[in-house]
Amino acid sequence: MVGFTTFDAAMRPLCTEHGIAQRTLARLSGIERSQMGNVEPGEHALTLTIILKVARALECKVYISY
Repeated sequence: MVGFTTFDAAMRPLCTEHGIAQRTLARLSGIERSQMGNVEPGEHALTLTIILKVARALECKVYISY
């Protein structure tokens, strides 16, 4: 585990690493592109479902701490 961070902050470098554009990530995640546009800058309230869909598309694990 890399460390605690916000989801949107962790998502950007993973997209760059995988060479995935926002539109492609939305398609791979099954999320509307406009919704994905609000996720990346942290403007959209994320549900666990969205987080898991995006994580699956980026081939990464999600650690939940509460």
